[in-house]
Amino acid sequence: MMLFLCAQDLQQLWIGLLNEETFHVIERKDIFPEGYLNEIDLFLKRNEIRLEDLTGLSIVTGPGSFTASRISLTIANTLHFTHKLPLFVLKNEENLSPIELISKFGVGQKVEEEEYAHAFYNRPPHITSPFGDKPLDATA
Repeated sequence: MMLFLCAQDLQQLWIGLLNEETFHVIERKDIFPEGYLNEIDLFLKRNEIRLEDLTGLSIVTGPGSFTASRISLTIANTLHFTHKLPLFVLKNEENLSPIELISKFGVGQKVEEEEYAHAFYNRPPHITSPFGDKPLDATA
């Protein structure tokens, strides 16, 4: 059984279990990124799946919310390295539902064992400087 994660929206996480590129179960959770790890743990427990039972991970790398993408990828990359789980990545440029995405592209492109998955962004980040920042120039 393969774990599927899709966090393109800041307030939603799709979690699923794939059985040979078809969903055994999939759930949409209305949750913010800080709750992802706990929700994944609860999902696996509800479905009586241990991390040792997983044969891999399939994750949507974007585009979408920068924060949601980074957190879901951090979780997936951590499981990939710590549990030696094969990791597969999917871009969802057409904003397909998870079921349509897996049906069209399968579980995704495999990430090499020693590599990690990167987020896919379709626009530059909107990052501002915090108030009160001083220039790094020593003469200022």
